[in-house]
Amino acid sequence: MENSNQHVSSSLLDDDLYPLLEIRHSDPHRLLGVHGIDKKYSVIRVWYPGAHSVLVRPLSKGIKECSSLMLHHVHADGLFEAEVETACVETKKGVTISYELEVITSSGEKITLRDPYAFAAQLGELDLYLLSEGKHAEAYRCLGAHPRMVDGALGTLFALWAPNAQRVSVVGDFNNWDGRFHMMRRHGSSGIWEIFLPEVKEGAHYKYELRGPHGDVFLKTDPYGFFAQHDLRTACMVYDLDRYRWNDQQWMTSRASTDRYCTPMSIYEVHLGSWRRVPEENNRPLSYLELADQLVAYVLEMGFTHVE
Repeated sequence: MENSNQHVSSSLLDDDLYPLLEIRHSDPHRLLGVHGIDKKYSVIRVWYPGAHSVLVRPLSKGIKECSSLMLHHVHADGLFEAEVETACVETKKGVTISYELEVITSSGEKITLRDPYAFAAQLGELDLYLLSEGKHAEAYRCLGAHPRMVDGALGTLFALWAPNAQRVSVVGDFNNWDGRFHMMRRHGSSGIWEIFLPEVKEGAHYKYELRGPHGDVFLKTDPYGFFAQHDLRTACMVYDLDRYRWNDQQWMTSRASTDRYCTPMSIYEVHLGSWRRVPEENNRPLSYLELADQLVAYVLEMGFTHVE
């Protein structure tokens, strides 16, 4: 492969180029990553705002004439691309090579990373159908943030249902809360948005940046977040659900032997964030662990059977 960093025009048509540059494209995976042009040539296209140069370094072994490639800087906003022979980026079975990026930012910093747009969609057709129908019995296993290994890369799969959004990005402490970096793909009419972010691990803080149907931009927390900040901040944290161990077997056993439809019921409705606060600590709300002690004791003392 030849190396070049000349400024040339992008091969993208305006209908795709401008929505990408304006951070409103609903299917960036269709444009970015490795894509075949014809039987002989393919294009490698990378989006990285603030980059001065981008080098593609293949990770797959045994592919003839496969070497590092310096991409052309085709737009100042952060779009890079180059055409290569398809034999350099695909195996005989049509599988695209794995690769990493070496990015030099405008400040001179060198960053090595896997390209999030090089990974295939992780949600299956059955999950998407059931989610769009509102019939998925285990939606929490699909939506939210899920650490996993994909194509040898450890990272996190993010998925959100936002049917009226023009564009959704994952933002967090891994990309300086900048919605330009990790735009998600929309799965057609299902309203489900998805992206796998390599190297985003358990403990990372995140939110979703959404562009609404009229162009307004919103910053939202994850309704399927599995771990959240306890104070007045509202970010979620990536958490591996497989590490959690339930300890409610005694209650589950008693529930199975009780006829709830014939048992008296009295519900205490409460807003957890304002029920009680801690005046000596800047009037902060109680954490869930604190609520478990204080709220349960209060509800039992008052004679209620359920909490809403």
